[in-house]
Amino acid sequence: MAVAKKKKQKNPVDLQSTVQEYFGTTYAKWTTDELKNHFGQDLIDLLYQISDPNGVWDPTTPEGRAGIERAFRATKYWDTYSSSVQLWDKKSEADKLESIGKTKRLIASKYGDLQFNDATLTDIATKISKGALDTIAQEQLIYSTAYTRQTSNVNKGVDVGQTEDATKLRMIAKKFNYNPSDLDQQIRSILTGETYAPAGAVITEEWLRNNAKMAAIGAYPHLKPQFDAGLTVDDVFGNYKSSVAKVLELDESQINFTDPKYAKFLGNSKNGQMSLGDVLTEVKTNPMYNFQFTKQANQDATDIGLAIARAFGKVG
Repeated sequence: MAVAKKKKQKNPVDLQSTVQEYFGTTYAKWTTDELKNHFGQDLIDLLYQISDPNGVWDPTTPEGRAGIERAFRATKYWDTYSSSVQLWDKKSEADKLESIGKTKRLIASKYGDLQFNDATLTDIATKISKGALDTIAQEQLIYSTAYTRQTSNVNKGVDVGQTEDATKLRMIAKKFNYNPSDLDQQIRSILTGETYAPAGAVITEEWLRNNAKMAAIGAYPHLKPQFDAGLTVDDVFGNYKSSVAKVLELDESQINFTDPKYAKFLGNSKNGQMSLGDVLTEVKTNPMYNFQFTKQANQDATDIGLAIARAFGKVG
């Protein structure tokens, strides 16, 4: 804790002057009640003692400074606020505004899709700057604010569930065909740091990935080695998707493992996965896949007809 190098003769009740000496100019114009609310009565009492020229501590001596340091550490303010908040309290107003402005620009750049108004952006930036929050804590604060705003009747903003980070989490679930009824609540817990009630704890992206994986293993136990190796259901199905799409002359987006007629390619515990060769035979011979309507099928039929005609001498 920084202290004055010279002992000054002050009025014993010169609280504002002592606050300014120890915590900077920000609080110089605060009332006594405002200072008490912020710092706590015990720290205010300590500042009164320090401001008393006849007090027990002489800040010009090592012993006096050490005594003041010990006294500060014993206050509720010291226990309640992190060192980052204590450092923030000592910054000048100009430095605080500069830090808040920089943080606001970073938030606006990365989370522009949340469309925060300036007041909300300033509040978030102040909390981040004051608490020196790490990246995860910043994200949780930002999304917690966005969800709270979304459920209020004022300035709802955009749908948080459609943001880039939420979409990323949904994609993880989708790749494993993981779609629990409370997926929205799981995503909210991951983004905001709020407790997910069924788990009794805050969950993470890794938690979601692992739960999705375990659900996939339950549905396709014979594919466990692939899932353990880091593949998703979508990854395993990928080779089938591109090959089947090519044969059926469809866009790959139309070949989805959630469709029962394609999901069968993944097989089951009794018979295992279908081989790619068996899959292609299936789509070409089973009418429900409509291979018979493709250009290739029509060309094949034409070629066969010509071959038969030639065999019987119908064409030259």
